Amino acid sequence: MLECISDTKVVQSVRYLLAEVVVRSAEGLEAKRIIAACLEADALTSRESGLRTLRFYALLRLGNAKWTESIGDSEEAVSLIEATLLDASADPDSVLAASNALRVSRASDDAKRHLTVLLVERRRETEVSDLPHLDLLTQDDLGRIRARLRASGSEMDTFHFGAASVLAHFGDESIIPDLAARRTPFAAFDQKFGVWIDDQIVKIRSQHPPERLLHLIRDVDSTRPDLGRALATWAVDRGASLLERDAVRQAIIDRATAIERYLPTIADNNLRKAKKRGMWTVREAGLRVGVLTEEDLPTFAPPPGQPRIGHSEWPNLEE
Repeated sequence: MLECISDTKVVQSVRYLLAEVVVRSAEGLEAKRIIAACLEADALTSRESGLRTLRFYALLRLGNAKWTESIGDSEEAVSLIEATLLDASADPDSVLAASNALRVSRASDDAKRHLTVLLVERRRETEVSDLPHLDLLTQDDLGRIRARLRASGSEMDTFHFGAASVLAHFGDESIIPDLAARRTPFAAFDQKFGVWIDDQIVKIRSQHPPERLLHLIRDVDSTRPDLGRALATWAVDRGASLLERDAVRQAIIDRATAIERYLPTIADNNLRKAKKRGMWTVREAGLRVGVLTEEDLPTFAPPPGQPRIGHSEWPNLEE
């Protein structure tokens, strides 16, 4: 069927359906054969080729359990993710699927580190401080990312938001002048970009010393419910790496206590819901990094049936 998938004489919709069927049924050596087909030149140069769709489904499969267990540490799997990230014409869905495959990859730390740098470089237009395996990056890697940021220019359509967000995540004080210089023109284009610059600077300064992260977690800012939540959630993740875990846990509990006292005083129903939803997100971050348990803060547990934070919306090819 692989020949039919790459045959442009076959109706496109049929080739796409065949690609999904082939990936669903493949295991072991057959899975590696599929990846080899995806790595052929046509997969990277022909937008019409069904091999592009085959690559997308193969990446999805690598993000699921069976392929991860059987070939997730293979040279073929690493090569597929790498080829996708280096392919300038790869569509955003394929890049996102490659990111998901990298998140659960069983490759060596060196391979995951290399792929993480490629992924940061590829994600110019979006914040990527939540990417997998950032903890594997070395000072040399961060230097490469810093150089990419400074080479990206000062215009909105060239500035490397992804590189800036990763460097801010690591508290790189050297990029504060780079960010500050762009604050006014970016805010003139759209105020939300000025706020984004402000938040990256807050992230950097909150790590010098790292104990300042606890203030971000505790802080309940009534004027910025959503962005305050985002900063607090990030601070939980970062704080778990830099601080005593009991201190991070207590800061989350302090935040919850403050919000419980504050909620009855909020007249605006939408703001009240946003505050409670925000605390739910911060609690989930605490669970994810292991400083909270399911028994902690039950008032802010997600409603029954609500997907957990980080729940994948990709199709489950195991079904």
